[in-house]
Amino acid sequence: MKRFDVLLVGDFRFQGGTSAAIAHELRALRSTNHSVGLYHVNSAYLGTKRVAWHEDIMAEVDRGGLDVVSEGAAAKASVLFTHSPWILRRISPTRLTARLRILVAHHPPADARGRLYYDPRTIERHARRAFGGDFVWAPISPVCRAAFDAARLPFPRLRMDWTNLLFVDDWGAVRSRLLGDRPVIGRHSRPRNEKWPATRDALFQVFPSGGDIQVKLMGLSEKMKELIGEHPSNWRTMEVNEIPVREFLSAIDFFVYFHHPDWVEAYGRTVAEAAAAGCVVILPSYLRKTFGDAGLYCEPAEALDLVRSVAADQEHFAELSARGRAIIDQRFGLTSYLDRLERVLAAARGDVQLDAIVERPRLAVPAIFQGEAKRASFYWQRARSKISKMKPKRALKRRMKRVKRRLLD
Repeated sequence: MKRFDVLLVGDFRFQGGTSAAIAHELRALRSTNHSVGLYHVNSAYLGTKRVAWHEDIMAEVDRGGLDVVSEGAAAKASVLFTHSPWILRRISPTRLTARLRILVAHHPPADARGRLYYDPRTIERHARRAFGGDFVWAPISPVCRAAFDAARLPFPRLRMDWTNLLFVDDWGAVRSRLLGDRPVIGRHSRPRNEKWPATRDALFQVFPSGGDIQVKLMGLSEKMKELIGEHPSNWRTMEVNEIPVREFLSAIDFFVYFHHPDWVEAYGRTVAEAAAAGCVVILPSYLRKTFGDAGLYCEPAEALDLVRSVAADQEHFAELSARGRAIIDQRFGLTSYLDRLERVLAAARGDVQLDAIVERPRLAVPAIFQGEAKRASFYWQRARSKISKMKPKRALKRRMKRVKRRLLD
């Protein structure tokens, strides 16, 4: 049986921020003396599609010092990190064991309207079955942690947020002035509708048509392209990853990030990268919990006035650029990550009490989502209506079994 200090479990085919976060953790782990393993799981989302692993993860594997555990093989670890609840929606039992099992929640459990992204209780049940024991949940930001609090979830959690790791020197340097005579604002994202403002008017509210501000956008969704129609003369748009992200960020002064009102940004890796690149980031107020003084915060209608105000004072712009980059390094840099890792490993070894790093929410009532309650009520009322018309006991029992399965799953 292979033995590791740290074992990372995930679907390494994903191309978004989760895989980027894993790749950076692997890079950090390779700089330590810890033995590190990877275990790939085919998530329900991608199924068994023959999709290559994320290129950054593969690059870390190719550099050596990491051990890939094949499917079905046995392995034991001090700490097992399972990255993202998504991969546990459907998973077979494994032969992986660990002293401490941590589930890194890269997504909040529900959107801003309370609609489920995933059911944490189902995820918890599948995780326990797949890995033979209880998990400690690890929200990746204060925003994500607050979503678990709002949902009144009773699961044990790490006391510290398992934030994304970022190597700030990869992204650029502090800016001393604007790139040109006019401020350049922009942002990049995956082409998903929820990552962008909901309407044409909302988009033009933060990215103006004409005037004294240049706009650069990369990764617009198809819906947004249709809503925009003919591009304004002061805009430049690109397909997702048309150019490297660092090159894109080096060509804008301000990273202005507002999104669909239903979306909750669990962390905001693109924001951290932009601040590390020296951009001044302008964000919705709720992200202050995550980024603190690394950004500026306002309502969408106030964003352009804020851009103009900062752009008019080059010295202030330079101060904001330096402050943002420094805070990103302090909160999400290598030193912060290794400190969190050593605290977790110490608890796994028994050097410190587990309660030193794990909190256990105390709830007066069982956790349940409002959306789940409505769904359960709907199915129950419908079942009662049909059951009342049934006389044979056998049919009644079959119906009740189906209702019970639906509510539990």
